[in-house]
Amino acid sequence: TLCNYMQAAREARRELFRELAVEHPQLTAEDLYRVWKEEFKRLLPEVRPGGAWRAAYLVSGSTTRTENMRRTLERFGIRDDRLAARLAEEYNAKRLSHLAPYPDAEAVLARLSQQYPLGLITNGPADTQREEIRVLGIGKWFSHVFIEGEFGIGKPDPAIFHAAADSVRARAEEVLFVGNALEHDIRGARRAGLQTCWLTQEEVDPHEADYVAETLTEIADWIESRAAVSVPDPEPGQ
Repeated sequence: TLCNYMQAAREARRELFRELAVEHPQLTAEDLYRVWKEEFKRLLPEVRPGGAWRAAYLVSGSTTRTENMRRTLERFGIRDDRLAARLAEEYNAKRLSHLAPYPDAEAVLARLSQQYPLGLITNGPADTQREEIRVLGIGKWFSHVFIEGEFGIGKPDPAIFHAAADSVRARAEEVLFVGNALEHDIRGARRAGLQTCWLTQEEVDPHEADYVAETLTEIADWIESRAAVSVPDPEPGQ
């Protein structure tokens, strides 16, 4: 919602697999990327609640990154745990080097933090998400941070949304959740009773959220316009 995560991750994988293909000429970057995605999809259910990798994943993203690389290499007949661990580490470093907040994120957070308590809810491993918050430099704007790996539960479970509302002593309906994922963010928050704002540049059903916006600045403008309408004019003499 606040950064170019998917773009950073894709570019990091492209760079990594191009370099690996140079080391192992029998491989191609395209085939490596394709197989990595296939193994990622197979691994995904195993990190969800009840999955074999769930507990390890919540603590550290390096465990499943390494396992994903190990399975990818194995598909090509390469059984090398050290190489898998090295690739996972290099991938993470490259991803962080490409990670950046959206151009208007800093200004919007500074603007809204002067008027409202801001909280952050994010899925993912505890160490990985803390590292990303540090790299992005956004932690200073949030009085409360809820990370799946630390809380033990992630979006779209209502519990994490209710915990966020409780942290600012607000009723669920008084909280606005801004997200970019339909099921985990928007539908999850709505089921928990929160107001929702969907950040997306795609054509979507506007009835899924209370508001749909293409940029963070547009969201800030909308929030402030609603606040202005909700404040009654002062009585004469006041």
